[in-house]
Amino acid sequence: MIKRFHRTKRNTKGFIAEIILPILFILLAIVVTKLAPNEAEPPMLILHPWYWNKPNYIFQSLPMNENASLISLSVKDTFTRSPSLGTRCITTTMLNKRLYPCMNKDISHFDVQTSAAVMNALNSVNYNQTRISPACDCWNKMQTCPIGSGGPAASFDITNTSDILYDLQGFNITDWLVKTEYDLEYLMKRFGGFEFQPNPILNSYDIVNETLINRILNITNQSSTENKASKIALLFRINPPQISVWYNNKGWPASVAFLNIFNNALLRGLLTQGNSSIDISDYGITTINHPLPQSELQIDSDLLSQATLELFTAICIIFALAFIPASFLVFLIDERVTTSKHLQFVSGVKGITYWCGNLLWDLANYCVSIACCMVIFLIFKIEAYIYKTNFLCLLLLLFLYGFSIIPLMYLINYFFTTPSTGFVLISCVNIFIGLITTISTFILETFDGQVDLTHINSILKKLFLIFPHYCLGRGLFDMSQTYAINTFSLKYVAGYVPISPLQNDIVGRNLISLFFQGIIFFALAILAQYRFFIPDRGCMRTPKNLKSTNEDDDVAAERKRIYLDPDNTSHDVLRMVDLVKVYGGALGNNFTAVKKTCVGVKQGECFGLLGINGSGKSTTFKMLTGEISMTDGNAYVNNHSVIKQLDAVRQNIGYCPQFDALDSLLTAREHLYFYARLRGIKQKNIPFITDCLLKQLGLTLWADRPVHQYSGGNKRKLSTAISLIGNPSIIFMDEPTTGMDVRAKRFLWNCILKLTRNDRKSVVITSHSMEECETLCNRLVIMVNGEFKCLDLVTVITILIRTNIDTNRKTVIDYIQQQIPEAIIKEEHNKMMHFRVSTNVSLYRIFGILEKARDELKSIIEDYTVTQVTLDDIFVNFAKVQEENQISKQTSQDENSFKLLQKRTNVVKPI
Repeated sequence: MIKRFHRTKRNTKGFIAEIILPILFILLAIVVTKLAPNEAEPPMLILHPWYWNKPNYIFQSLPMNENASLISLSVKDTFTRSPSLGTRCITTTMLNKRLYPCMNKDISHFDVQTSAAVMNALNSVNYNQTRISPACDCWNKMQTCPIGSGGPAASFDITNTSDILYDLQGFNITDWLVKTEYDLEYLMKRFGGFEFQPNPILNSYDIVNETLINRILNITNQSSTENKASKIALLFRINPPQISVWYNNKGWPASVAFLNIFNNALLRGLLTQGNSSIDISDYGITTINHPLPQSELQIDSDLLSQATLELFTAICIIFALAFIPASFLVFLIDERVTTSKHLQFVSGVKGITYWCGNLLWDLANYCVSIACCMVIFLIFKIEAYIYKTNFLCLLLLLFLYGFSIIPLMYLINYFFTTPSTGFVLISCVNIFIGLITTISTFILETFDGQVDLTHINSILKKLFLIFPHYCLGRGLFDMSQTYAINTFSLKYVAGYVPISPLQNDIVGRNLISLFFQGIIFFALAILAQYRFFIPDRGCMRTPKNLKSTNEDDDVAAERKRIYLDPDNTSHDVLRMVDLVKVYGGALGNNFTAVKKTCVGVKQGECFGLLGINGSGKSTTFKMLTGEISMTDGNAYVNNHSVIKQLDAVRQNIGYCPQFDALDSLLTAREHLYFYARLRGIKQKNIPFITDCLLKQLGLTLWADRPVHQYSGGNKRKLSTAISLIGNPSIIFMDEPTTGMDVRAKRFLWNCILKLTRNDRKSVVITSHSMEECETLCNRLVIMVNGEFKCLDLVTVITILIRTNIDTNRKTVIDYIQQQIPEAIIKEEHNKMMHFRVSTNVSLYRIFGILEKARDELKSIIEDYTVTQVTLDDIFVNFAKVQEENQISKQTSQDENSFKLLQKRTNVVKPI
């Protein structure tokens, strides 16, 4: 867990895949949902005159000659008293006070003086008598009015609703409205007004019975009976106030809004007549427009539109969560391919512990990602996901999806060898499966009238439950659909009981399926780790003719020693007994990589496996450390069987693999701390041991830098340091100096020599460098095609090889000079010999002799070439002569040359 923490804090790519990408896709879903047209029933609408440009220009006009009723005067008086117009400034207004504030200052009155020019224009048309102002003309398809059109300037009040209320008493309302319609001052700001007419019937307060007024007051206090209210209503139907409410139909609610203003003014005027001390700010009438109920067709259309949006949201969430498990896959592939996972097992980790630790960490990381998603849903108030039971359902759905998909990634990781390829491919597969399964069932649902398609859809819904991606996508869609159905049904169905999305036939079965998928996938991952699905040793039989017929005497002697000492009385730290590894090939063509190898390694001994690539050295190490199984034979470390007591064996070995099993995002110190904990070293001792190893391997300066900044040599040093943790009895080093420069190589050689000579540790190394084996090893075996050849002390083998090389060289030279006396040996490089002959010797003769030589000396000569001397050869020859301060006169163009390539040296000991 600590290792994963250190890795995660430096893993920028993982942060993008696990946090940033999910958030972006969730935000995309929310943006599209918010921008989509809202097909739901619109809310109720309060009708008032303040929807338009500010300020509103409103007018009121009383009749001349004091011919207005007392009620009209009372109504007009309320316009210029708080709360003024409508219900904007009443105590308990239903309007949004932030959008429609009320001015706290008193209502201001302004008298405006008409200019002389306007008065002259009005007098010229006898306005005082006719009440008709100067006429307007039409010019360029627009009304053009002269000065004075509309009448003189009118006095006005600024109400505490921020409106401008003109007093047009004595004005011709029609003339004023028509001729000032296109004035910029009033354009789209004047939508209504009030004109009080003379009342021939009710013109006196005495006619209105005071008892009726008191009853009006009682009605406002909700203490009157319906009978009294009907009498009051009858009075105003017989003798209604004579008033005209003007409105501009370009303001869509103007007619109702201004009528409501008058109703409020009438209510307050009547209240003040009965009781002048009453606070009219507490009274008001609000007009609300409720939408018509939707038809069944509209409801079905809205539900389909809502379902489409919910499907899109589910798809975006599938996209968002497709990258998170794929990012976990990158780590698993990297650990397996670099053999870091195997090195952890060698260091003491159990298979079930490894996978349980990964599952806990991956689930914790996944929970952080889904928590970010949930926060976004809460911030944007996505009701379909945060409403009561839906919120719990969403949490269960997202968590169980992670619980099931993460173990599935553990199984899939075995099919990839490149982390980036695995991430891209699995991300695409996750998205593809989620989209195809969810969309296909949604499309089939739209054909609910066709029985065959409905039956097919029901089968697919059950079949697709084996995919976590479908369980997530379909579960999100069904949950949102349930919320939409509940919302609509509560509005239009009396006594409707909401459906829970957790019911088995909605999302419940998806949750159950995800839970069991998680358990099954994780169990399969554990079984795969313990090779439950891999054939045992008996299924891959050892070939009958495997034993070599020409086994070297020293190899046979070592085999005999191992056979005759089954109890290991010689106290070998490592004993290999007839070790065999057979790989199964296509069409039954098996390949034997290791063939009945036997050897014993003693304490303090450095044993070398020398051979070229593919000779079986690394395969041997893999079997000894338990990475791959043995086909036949067995091996013992401190008398513990690799087959039966692998855990005990791993406690006694250190392992430096051929390729660095390091995490590029961890530092050297973090690596050593991690493997020290795996080895069971006490926490208080880990810092001291780590510092000692860093100093011993020369890594102190690089201890706290991530491994991806290390050179190849420093990486090999760190791998060596890891193999030394825990004081193992024997250390396996697979080509430990590969990729190192000369200085680093010598440094590591000295470290290995100290281990064997000073600390008495047993070391087994593989190499294809004779120099390395000569420097480090006490004993050496040459491995060829999976078999041991020439097993002895390094000094003995070196002498034999050099003796054999000299013998072969003399044999070849004697043979060539016997057959072609003119041949002169010019150069020797490694196993290449260069002869030169004159042109007097025909090519036919040269080819014949060389073919005969290859047949007779086939154990020595591998190949040959014949060429004429070129200008390059002449130049090189003169260059050599110049360096040696000599002049050669033998070189000319009239020469041929041939080269012989000796075969790889086979060491044959004399009897």
